[in-house]
Amino acid sequence: MPTILIAGVSGLVGFAAAKHFARLPGWKVVAVSRRTPEGLEGVEVISVDLTDRARSAEVFGRMRDVTHLVYAALYEKPGLVRGWRERDQMETNLRMLEHLFEPLRGAARGLEHVTLLQGTKAYGAHLGPITVPAKERQPRHQHENFYWLQEDYLRARQAGQPWHWTILRPQVIFGESLGSHMNVIPAIGVYAALLKEAGRPLSFPGGPSWVREAVDADLLARVRVGGHLARMRERDVQHQQRRRLRVAPGVAGDRRDARHGRGTGRAALACRDDAVPRAGMADDRAPLWSAFARTLR
Repeated sequence: MPTILIAGVSGLVGFAAAKHFARLPGWKVVAVSRRTPEGLEGVEVISVDLTDRARSAEVFGRMRDVTHLVYAALYEKPGLVRGWRERDQMETNLRMLEHLFEPLRGAARGLEHVTLLQGTKAYGAHLGPITVPAKERQPRHQHENFYWLQEDYLRARQAGQPWHWTILRPQVIFGESLGSHMNVIPAIGVYAALLKEAGRPLSFPGGPSWVREAVDADLLARVRVGGHLARMRERDVQHQQRRRLRVAPGVAGDRRDARHGRGTGRAALACRDDAVPRAGMADDRAPLWSAFARTLR
């Protein structure tokens, strides 16, 4: 029976991967994270802090049956973009992978495939505009990044070994993961509920003046099955292109009124400066928060 180990199961990607593989017949799913998420039936979840080398050696050194690894664990620092430029953040992410993989590769003699997560920061998207379309065959973007530390480590460990690896480079990821700070879906839901309670249309609260591509976490989980288990080449790197496009302050195409679900001829999702509760506005929004809280009881 193939056995998949998923690291970072409390996050968006790991949670979706665990759910997906647990539904597949003939698979054993083992997952690790510091905290144990709810809603993972059929998954063996082990609490492990990957920064703890001794604990990692104890746990992964016993995993002889693992055939596939999905590494979706991530260490972030406050100030998301700024943290990506700090050396200790990079080194911590490398150590976490090493703490898992060193004992695992010694124990799991039947290892077949490793999946590693990157993103558009591989192209320097966190530093400024990038060349579009971004291609994995382009020369490596010259900046410090834990992606390169992890990738180089994996390349070195794979030399002469029968297992293969794949790197995925999704952009923004939407999905289910309670308690994950990288999960934007609950925030959007709360925002929509507050506007509904106030009798307002679902308005765009503002943000970057370009369109971002995104991927659903469940689709990303399915890629691991249809892709790296069946048809991907050795050392394949996938990504999704990132485009920055100026757009009108509405939604192109059929613009529908969020309150009535019918065409209005105007941008129902136009940006509104007063749409979002902000610091100093708590008193004005208190009745809305109270009403919203009652719906959750």
